[in-house]
Amino acid sequence: AVERSRCGLAFFAEALRREVAHEKVQGHAVRTRHFRNLDEVDPCSILVVGREKARLLPVILDFLAGWSGVLTIGDTADFAELGGVVRLVELPDRIGFEINRDAAVHADLRLGAQLLRLADRLLPERGEAAEP
Repeated sequence: AVERSRCGLAFFAEALRREVAHEKVQGHAVRTRHFRNLDEVDPCSILVVGREKARLLPVILDFLAGWSGVLTIGDTADFAELGGVVRLVELPDRIGFEINRDAAVHADLRLGAQLLRLADRLLPERGEAAEP
């Protein structure tokens, strides 16, 4: 079983921060920052929305609407249904994830077929039936 203290979104965010510390994307260094308020948010590629800010998700998504290519990640039960792109899900033996394809399209993100196959659940694009 996965150790509970190592499963949360904070653990994921810290692991992501360490993993990309020396990476470059299209020649630009990947920066990670912690934001307490929306007025501190700069354009970014990935925005991890913690539980303490999850109730503000509709406001956050409205705020991000003018930006292109922002991957939003969260772990609250309704994160993907409310418009987040990736919801992390704690499973008995691993961390799984759900993908909201409409939210990805709206954020101007192209998700690869391999990532979509690995998802534990895909929220449908408009007009499609949901996958289990």
